[in-house]
Amino acid sequence: MYGLINASLKHYVVLKKGIDFWDDINNRHQLKAEFFRPMARVEDEFTFNLVAIVCEEMQIDSRNLLVEFGKHWILTTANESFSLIMKNSGADLITFMHNINDLHDQISTTFLNYTPPRFSVEKVEDGLYDFYYSSHRIGLTSFVEGLILGMAEQFDTDIVIEDIQLDRTKPGENTALRFRILS
Repeated sequence: MYGLINASLKHYVVLKKGIDFWDDINNRHQLKAEFFRPMARVEDEFTFNLVAIVCEEMQIDSRNLLVEFGKHWILTTANESFSLIMKNSGADLITFMHNINDLHDQISTTFLNYTPPRFSVEKVEDGLYDFYYSSHRIGLTSFVEGLILGMAEQFDTDIVIEDIQLDRTKPGENTALRFRILS
C-alpha cells in the first residue's frame, strides 16, 4: 500500500477524536512518520496493524471502522487528492462505478508498482445492482462497502447494501456486493 492510505486513516481519527487522541496513539505505538508520507510505499502489514491499533484505541470493531473509513476515503481523501480525476469519472453513481477502473489506471501512473483492485458493476434489475471487487489483498471488503456508501453519498443517492458474497475459490479477495438504489 501507500502512505496515503495511512495518512487518510490518521486524518479520519483526528476528525473523529481530535489531534490529542492521535498524538497519544502515535506516542504509545511509536508510529514512524515515513509510513504516513503519501507517496511512500508501505508494507500492507503496517497498514493492517494500524487498523488494529485504531480499532483498539477507538473501541470499534474492524468491520465498522473500515466501512466508515471507506466513506471517508471517498468523501474526503479521494476528492482532495484526486479531485479532477474524481470529477471526470462520472456525474452519477452508476456511471462513476463503471469508470472506477479507468480512475485507478490514471492514479497508477502516480504510484510506482501500484496494482489496483478491479471493479465492475452490473444491473440486475431496475434499481438493483451487483458491484464486484477483486484484489490480491485480503481483508478489505468492509472498506469497499464503505467506498460504495461514500460514492452513493457523493452523488446524493440513497442506497442499501442488501447482500455481500465473498468468493474464496480464487486467490486474493473477490466480492460481490448487491445494492439497491432507493432514490
